[in-house]
Order: sequence, then C-alpha cells, then structure tokens
Amino acid sequence: WGMAQDADPFVSLCGALEQTFQLSAMVDFVDEFDENPYDFEENPLGSDGILTVMGECIPFLNNGIQLVHSLSGDDKALQRAQERNPIGTNGFVTHLLECIPGVGDGIAVLHDMNGEHVAAERARSLTGKLLDKDGAVLQLAELMPGSNLVAAAVHGIRGDPNQAGRALCLADNWSRAIGADGAFVKAAELLPGADAIAFAVHVQNGDYAHALRSISRASCLRVEARKVALHQRYLRFGCVSFFQIDTEELGITPKTPIHVVGVVNLIMDILQMDDAAQCSSEGNLAARIGVQESVMSCLNRSWSSMMDSVVRAVPQNLEWLVDFSEKYLREVCSAPFFLPVGALPRRSVALDVLAGAFQDGVRSASTRHGSAALLRPVEREVTCSEQTQKRGLALFALGCSFLVSGFLTLFTFVCLLGVLLALAPKWVQRLEDLVECHNRETWQRLRERAAVDGPASDDGLIMEMEQHDINRCVAALRSYLHGDVLRTPVLRTCVGFMERWVPVVLLRLMCADEVRLQLIFETEIRKYRTEADVPLVTPALPLPVVVDCSISGGGAVQVRRVRTVIHDSSYAHYWESIRAQLAEVDLRTMDQRFRDFTEPVYVAADLALEWQNQTELKFIFQNVRCTLNLP
Repeated sequence: WGMAQDADPFVSLCGALEQTFQLSAMVDFVDEFDENPYDFEENPLGSDGILTVMGECIPFLNNGIQLVHSLSGDDKALQRAQERNPIGTNGFVTHLLECIPGVGDGIAVLHDMNGEHVAAERARSLTGKLLDKDGAVLQLAELMPGSNLVAAAVHGIRGDPNQAGRALCLADNWSRAIGADGAFVKAAELLPGADAIAFAVHVQNGDYAHALRSISRASCLRVEARKVALHQRYLRFGCVSFFQIDTEELGITPKTPIHVVGVVNLIMDILQMDDAAQCSSEGNLAARIGVQESVMSCLNRSWSSMMDSVVRAVPQNLEWLVDFSEKYLREVCSAPFFLPVGALPRRSVALDVLAGAFQDGVRSASTRHGSAALLRPVEREVTCSEQTQKRGLALFALGCSFLVSGFLTLFTFVCLLGVLLALAPKWVQRLEDLVECHNRETWQRLRERAAVDGPASDDGLIMEMEQHDINRCVAALRSYLHGDVLRTPVLRTCVGFMERWVPVVLLRLMCADEVRLQLIFETEIRKYRTEADVPLVTPALPLPVVVDCSISGGGAVQVRRVRTVIHDSSYAHYWESIRAQLAEVDLRTMDQRFRDFTEPVYVAADLALEWQNQTELKFIFQNVRCTLNLP
C-alpha cells in the first residue's frame, strides 16, 4: 500500500490491487505511468543509454540493438529490447498490421508457426469482429438504405435467412444500433481510444462480457491462481469474520496490461467501490479505498447471510428433542395411565421459546479450536461414602436388638432403613455405571460418524454457551417438559416429586455438599437448504452435546456448562461439500452482470482447511481457475 502521497490516483489503485491480488502483469502496467521508468546511464549509446532505449522503439533498428545486447552479454537489456520490438509478437507495428483484414490472418499464421498461439488468436479475431454475420461492417451496412440490401444478400449467400430478413428492416436495425451488440458499439470497440469509452459504458450498464470483449481480441480470458488463502477469526459464533486474503501466482491469460486494467475495473464494480473512488486524490487513494477491506467486507456479508440461515434452522434441528422425549417416555413409562395421549407436538409455544433462547445462545457462544478429548466422559465423581454404609449396618444391628426386646414394629422399620442405607452404595454405583456407559457409547458412536468423513482425530471446533444463555435454555426446557411432555396428572406429579426429593436424598446418602454429573447427548445439525443468493444443501453435522450438572445446597440441580464440538474431519467434509456445489454453479445464474458470457462460468479449486491457532482458521484454495468466454 506504500504509494507516494502525490501519486496518480489510478496508479495508486493499481498498486493496491497488485499487492492485494498479486497480479503479476500489474507491475508492468504501473511502470508505464512512471515519469522515468529507466535509470539512464551517462553514455547515451550504452546498454541503458537514452539513445539506445529510443532506438529500441524503431522497427528493424531494434533487431540490430538486440544483436549488440546479445554480443555484450547484457541479458536484461536484451529482454527489454525484445519486449519493445515494434515488429515483435506484441509490437505496435504488429498490432497495426493485424487490424488490416487479410493481413491479420497472414500474421496469425506466422504466430502459429512460432508457437505464439495466444497472439495468433488475437490476430485472427479482428477479421471475425469485422466480417462475421454480427461483425461491425455488416451491422453498419444494415443501417443505410441500399447497403442493407447488400448485407441481406451476404447473409443469404451464407445460408442465414433469419439474418437476411433482419437486415431488410431498417427501423429494427437502428433500434439495435446503440445496444451492447449494436453497430455503433462494435465499431467503437475497434477504434483506439474509443474502445475505452465502450468499455466504460458496458461496465456502467452491467455488461461484463461485452466490457471485456471491447478491450480484448481474444475469444476468452483465463484467470488462474496457484493458491488463494482466506483467514478467518473465531471468537464467538455470531462474530466469525474474514480478516485477510493472501494469493500466490494469480495471473490473467492473455497476459497484457489492458486485460489487467479491465479486470481491475470489474473488481471495483463488483465490490461497489464507486463511491470510494470519488474521494479526493490527495493522499493515498489506495489506502482510502481499502481494496482488501472491501474484499473482506464482501466475504463477511456472504458469511453472515449463511450463518443466519444456520441459526434460523434451529427450530428444525430441535426436533431431535421431541424424538428423544417420545422414545424415553415409551421405554420408561410403560403403564397406560402414565403415557400422554397422542404424539408430542412438533410445534408449540414452549418449543418456540426454547428455540429463541437457543438461537441467542448459539450466536453468543464462544468458539475455539482445541482437543475434543477435553470433552470426553470424565472419571466418575459421584461416590457414596463408607460412612453411609456403616450407618446402615448400625441401624440393621439396632433393629435386631429391637427384635430381641420384642419391639416387632420398630424392628421392621429400622431394619428396612438400615438395609436401604447399606445398599445405597450399590445403587449409586449402579447409577454411575449406567451414566458412564451411556456417555462412552454416545461419544464413541459420534466419533465413528466423524471418522467416516476423514481421518479420526480428537481435534475440533469447540463451542460453549454463556451461563446466562444456559439458564434461559434450562428454564425454557423445563417449561416444555411440564407443558408438552408431562401431560398426564400422574406423570406430572411423579416427576415433580422426584425432581424435588431425589437430589436431596442423593446428597444425604452420599454425605456430600455437592455432586457433579456429566451427560453426553447425541444430536446433529440436520441437512438443510440455505436461503442465500445461491441455494446450497449443507450436509448433516454430528454434534455431541456435553452437559455438566451439579447438585448442591438443598438439592438444587444446576447446569454449569454446555459444550459441543465439530470434529475437524466433519468440518472439512462440510466445507468440501459446499465447495463441490459451488463449483457446479454457473456465475451467469448468480449475477446478471455475467449473463452474456457465451459459455458457463465456473470457478474450480481444491480446498483445504488449516488451523493456525485456537481462533484462526485458514481456507486454502489451490489451483483456482476460471475461463471467461467472450461474446
């Protein structure tokens, strides 16, 4: 971005784009605007002397200077002379001769013999622009009475009766004359200087294909890059953003300054930088415009739209909760008077409140990359003390003493209480085993699902909800359970009793001030269609939800943490699926400004994800390629 304060604004912009996109041809173009692109030596006839440099612009004299440079071994000066050769492949004399019908075809043959196929295509294209059925000569002839009859005859000889009939209608010909494919515009595209005006008009009207056609003699342009890297920062799910773009070996074929200028202007138009381009030329215009910032802003808008679609799909993804509730109601509450009448509702006020709370929690959830092993089932923390077992044995012994004393009723009650206390450790241990077995089976099943998408790894994107969002979700979940799931009085009374007293009894049995439990649930982000400009079908993402609970005080159950993880293999598969779909999207259907390219416009690339640290992810697009076929 380090442009001089008094630099020409357009040169500054080109320099900024060159650094942002590393267009190799941009440097040559910017050099043409420098006041003194060469450091002339004192000897005017030396390799870099002013007379030598001027002589390189003269036909045939340039060839003699090349011979001198070759004999002196000055490779740099020789290369410069070859590039400036007026009768060379890209010389101005060659360009002028290519503009003459017939002569241009002969020069195209010479280019083909020398292996310069791009130059041959350039030389051959002018004849087509002049003499094709839609060429400038025939279209201009169709505008004049009398000459339109000649044009109609030419079309008839070529076997095109539709074009012949069109040529006979002067009114229609004049109405089409000022269009993007009209006679005046096509004639202007062939005139030096006027082609720039035609280019500006096409860009203003959103006709990108015609804009590139007006400055190019090639039938197509190829944009290629060895690597494009997008850096993304993860802090919170709702605040994920792109902040940097890196490119390597980004080039345009044919590689000419005019093509670079055209692509630069199209980039400016796509990024809607017109308002910024109108700012004062004082200072560094490139810094004012902020090309890279504009690119990042465009990407972030697309990302934000996509993430909004994900958040809006939360109600649909909460259907797993309904399925989970129905499954366990059928398994645990098998008695008829326990079961609710009919299936659980898929939509209700309580579910909508829960979905809203969960949406807010997802947006504000913290995100970081790390080892998912931290979320594995923890070693059991629920233990029943030996003191509880000893108390039970003591009460059992006391009951036996009551039996000896003849107090049968006290014997029964005390012995029963003693047996309960004595067996409490076994019951608690059994509960521990059930929870731990469920957690491990769920974790292993989800890990195996993630391994299907790629190599098994414990690394992944970890998301954790804030405590106030957890409290909102728990309150909404409790309302859903009591309002929609526990719809029979018997079931509601039993669950209410258990919710109130089971935690208290558990604390008393364990003689503990706090009990911590960890539960792992199997969920997934279901497959859905995004609502962005390009409809995409995103694949399902398996998600383990790890809930850390605690029981403390008077038996209050509190959810302390809620975390989930997207394994690296699943995340890579997710984005690879999106890349594959985007590779099949014709840009002409995405944006009307691409509609006039004659062939589908696809962008192909290979994608890889690479985490730089806990909060920075790099999307690496390799072998990026796109072909633009001009009308």
